[in-house]
Amino acid sequence: MAEINVAGNSAPPRSNPRIVALIAVIPISILLFPMVHGCWANYWILHDGERGMAEITIQLSIAQNTVAYRYIVNQKEYTGKSARNDENPRYRDMPAGGHSPVYYSASHPWLSSLKRPDTIIPALPVVCVLLWLECTTIITLIDPSNKWAIRSQ
Repeated sequence: MAEINVAGNSAPPRSNPRIVALIAVIPISILLFPMVHGCWANYWILHDGERGMAEITIQLSIAQNTVAYRYIVNQKEYTGKSARNDENPRYRDMPAGGHSPVYYSASHPWLSSLKRPDTIIPALPVVCVLLWLECTTIITLIDPSNKWAIRSQ
């Protein structure tokens, strides 16, 4: 039943917080997943990383300077995609078919990068904000009356 205000007109319907949370959780997850995966890959490359040589197979994005590549670890071929190694001018503009150093995890050889990571979490403030938003939207989906839930007014 619609709420009636003092003037006798019906009040506009309130939005359901679970619907708002469901709409918000999807794009946040789409942004957050690659960041968390990148942090996981960086951790393992820094933890037990080794260096090998990769063959550049194709240019994926000129704007982001990313390429696809393949490399071999223990007689098994792996593929990856990464930004080019722009720290060394020799490998900065390596064309398809050229070779570039690849850094990969010894325990997880499918995790690799052409550029050695500087840190585990490159965009810590962004990851923290997205994790907070993701948590509050999930809390809202589970229990809209929780004190940490998103409130719609």
